[in-house]
Amino acid sequence: KEVHVNLKTDKKPTDITGWSFTLTVSKEQTPRNNSSQLFQLQATIVDANKGTIMFEFDKTNTNYIGQYFFDIEMKKPNGKTRTISEGYFIFTQDITK
Repeated sequence: KEVHVNLKTDKKPTDITGWSFTLTVSKEQTPRNNSSQLFQLQATIVDANKGTIMFEFDKTNTNYIGQYFFDIEMKKPNGKTRTISEGYFIFTQDITK
């Protein structure tokens, strides 16, 4: 299971060469610390020139049933960080076995 993200500035692809991205999933929307954090994923840069990244989930990441909160933080080569997306995931149980 993969989540692809395309970053754009003024509707044009953003060059993300040298940037890094972290997706964090938590039980709480506004946690005070990381005790409610379920997991973090580092993005794979699919195409830096086109601003395309991918987060790859495995069984341990999707083994939580319910609604959880996430954010994606980007880090530029100069060390500046910023949250670029936030929201929630709903993980459901697979019915077909």
